[in-house]
Amino acid sequence: MAVILKKLKGKTVYKGDPEPEWQHLLTLLKLLLILFLIFSSFHWIVKKRVQHLPADGLSVAIQTTTETKAQAQRMYTVKEGDTLWKIAIQFYPQDNPVTKIKEIMKVNHMKTDSIKAGQPLKLP
Repeated sequence: MAVILKKLKGKTVYKGDPEPEWQHLLTLLKLLLILFLIFSSFHWIVKKRVQHLPADGLSVAIQTTTETKAQAQRMYTVKEGDTLWKIAIQFYPQDNPVTKIKEIMKVNHMKTDSIKAGQPLKLP
């Protein structure tokens, strides 16, 4: 091992070299520390880039299909005479209508509570 380390340092190896053996170990530890730091940096970069990805592709397909169905069920087309209050009571009878109206307005990016017949609304 000492011969390899000396060659890495560019030194010629002689029999009976007076250089202490602990310096070879120190060089080896430095090399191991450098390799550890390189690996740690690489691991951190990869982890940051893939942490938002799902564990497997199957869950993505199932989740996307479920979300699509849920989004399709959450659409409502406003009818003549509808108000946000009526819609909130119709779809969320056990919840506070004021809270649901605010959520409907937020989901649909509405500034006022006025709606028109035929207008599609996303329901939270």
